Amino acid sequence: MISRDGVIFNYYYPNQFYLDWSKNSVKFYGENNGLRNKHRYFQEGITYSDTGVYAPIFRLGCGTVFGHKGATIFTNTHHHYFLLGVLCSKIMRYMLKTGISHGVDVTDSMIKEIPTLCDEDSRIIEKVENLVKLLKAKPEYDYQSNEQREIDQLVYELYCLNEGDVQEVERWYARRYPRLSDYAYVTPNAAETFVTHSELSVETTTLLARITRGENKHVEFKSTLLYDIRETRETEVVKHSVLKTLAAFTNTEGGTLLIGVRDEGDIFGLAKDNKLLGVPSAAAAATRQDTFRQRLDSLTEAAFDNAFSGLLDVAFVELTGKEICVASVRPSAVPYYLQESGGKPAQFFIRRLSSSVDLTLREQEIYARNRWK
Repeated sequence: MISRDGVIFNYYYPNQFYLDWSKNSVKFYGENNGLRNKHRYFQEGITYSDTGVYAPIFRLGCGTVFGHKGATIFTNTHHHYFLLGVLCSKIMRYMLKTGISHGVDVTDSMIKEIPTLCDEDSRIIEKVENLVKLLKAKPEYDYQSNEQREIDQLVYELYCLNEGDVQEVERWYARRYPRLSDYAYVTPNAAETFVTHSELSVETTTLLARITRGENKHVEFKSTLLYDIRETRETEVVKHSVLKTLAAFTNTEGGTLLIGVRDEGDIFGLAKDNKLLGVPSAAAAATRQDTFRQRLDSLTEAAFDNAFSGLLDVAFVELTGKEICVASVRPSAVPYYLQESGGKPAQFFIRRLSSSVDLTLREQEIYARNRWK
C-alpha cells in the first residue's frame, strides 16, 4: 500500500475493517475452514501485504483474529520491533527481490527464506517503537525521510555492508521503485566526474559510477559491439555476446550494457567498431552515433523483433576522451528468446549475479511461472 505522496505504509496502519465475532459467525467460520491457528489470536505479530509492486509491506498486526488470507509472523527469538525494523529495511527488500522472488507476489515460503540475524540491536527496537507511536498519531507521517534512513544504516551495520555494498542497494532501490527514488541516498563517486558530455537522464548517468565497482546483476561491460579483439575482425561471437546480455536483462529486472568498456573497467571506446561500420574517425559525433545506433537496432530486430526497440534506450557518453555506448534495457512483460542462426534452437537467458545464464526448458518453465504471472 502506498499513498499518492509516495509513502509506503510500513510499520503501522490503522485497521479500517471489523469482523463479526458473534457465536453464529464463529460457527460459520469454523464450518467453512475459516478459523486457523486459534492459539495465536489476539497476540501481537507482524503482518504483511503479499501482492503488488511494493510487496511485501510489513507492519504490526492488529492483534485480533485472522484466516487463510491474513498471514501473520510471530517470533519467539526476537523482539517483534527489532524484526519489524529489519524486515522493513532496504537491504531486506533487496535480498528478497534479487535473490528469492522477482515478481510482485510473495508467498509464506519466500518469507521463510529471508536471512535474519541472531543478534539484536536495541537501537533498532527503540527507533521502531518511537516510529510506531508517531504513525499511530499520523498514519501518513513521512518516516522514509527520517527514521527509515537511520534504521537502514543500523541494519547495514548488522549485515556488515561496506560503502560500496550500501550504494549498490540504494541505487537498486531507486531504479526498482522510481516513485520512491527520492528516498534512495546515492553518493556520486569519482567516475561521474569523467562525464564531459551526455544525452542521458540523471538516473542513467549515475549508473556510470558503477564502472569503478565492476559488473553486477544490472550492469555489464562489453569492449565492442562487432570487433573481436582477439581475431582483429568482426565476428558473430562478439555480436551474440551483446545480444544475450540484452535478452538476459529484459527477462530479469532490466539493466545497462556499457559498450566500449573492458571487463576490468578500462575505457576501450568505439573506434574499432566505427571503423568496421565505415565511419571515419573525423566524422561528426552525430554521424558516428546514428550509424552505431542503426547497426545495434538491426541486430536486435533480427535477433528478437521490432517490439524490442521499445524496451531499449541507446545513448552515448564521452569518458576520458573516448566515446562509449550506453544501452539501457527495461524489463519485458513477456519472455524474449535469442534466435540462433543455422537452425539452432532459440536460447532463453536471464541475469544472475554478474553473468547471463541460458536456462534449460525445465528451468524456463519454473522461472516464467514466477516472473510472468
